[in-house]
Amino acid sequence: MVDPGALVGVTEDYDNYLVLVRVKPGVPFVYYMGAAWDKGLDFHSRAEWDRYVAEQKPDFDPLPQRASRR
Repeated sequence: MVDPGALVGVTEDYDNYLVLVRVKPGVPFVYYMGAAWDKGLDFHSRAEWDRYVAEQKPDFDPLPQRASRR
């Protein structure tokens, strides 16, 4: 998962899908990666995995606002 505003495109090479993202040198960015294995214990079907991913609420802010100290 990447910030949709930073997405440039998706392509592939010999054996990988590649997500192209616009970033600025020296500026942090956030992305999320996940995977599931058909013999794993957490998910028993593609539908379960897809549902899990759809329920996520990603935060793409690399520097979340911190509560001010008093």
